[in-house]
Amino acid sequence: TSALGFELELQQAPATVSVLTADFLKDAGIKWLGQALNLLPGVTIGDNTGTPREGILIRGYAAQPTVNGIPQAVTSRPKFGTLNIERIEVIKGIAGVEGNVDDFGGTIDLVTKKPQRSAAREFTAGVGDFGYKQLAIDTTGPLALAGALQYRLIDAATPSARGVMATRR
Repeated sequence: TSALGFELELQQAPATVSVLTADFLKDAGIKWLGQALNLLPGVTIGDNTGTPREGILIRGYAAQPTVNGIPQAVTSRPKFGTLNIERIEVIKGIAGVEGNVDDFGGTIDLVTKKPQRSAAREFTAGVGDFGYKQLAIDTTGPLALAGALQYRLIDAATPSARGVMATRR
């Protein structure tokens, strides 16, 4: 896990850690962060301490996800897509020592996919419930300097009632 800000073997982590990998998310057909977090015990998507917005709760306390350790503002139901996610790490417990001082229930870190030295391309098409449709491409590889400079492009298009919603990461 790297949710504590440094690499650590899961057996050495001083708290309860749950890790959802990109392979699991893909195999389970999970499209949004909220769907993934609903699978974890102690983590819910719901009423955020009586305010009119919904958010992520870990053991009853509001939690804000970080992306590669950088805090993210969550103002409504979490709709992060999972195309760019390598793994989701959730640490439950008193987080004052492990993460933000005000995240009492725990912390959530979204680790994104990184550019690779070897070329790879993946095309996906999906359909699902409530009229969900998506076309996506994930491509990575070297650009120059014998692989010292790499790129990664993840692009997706999802038709909606208002037209096509494109996502680039």
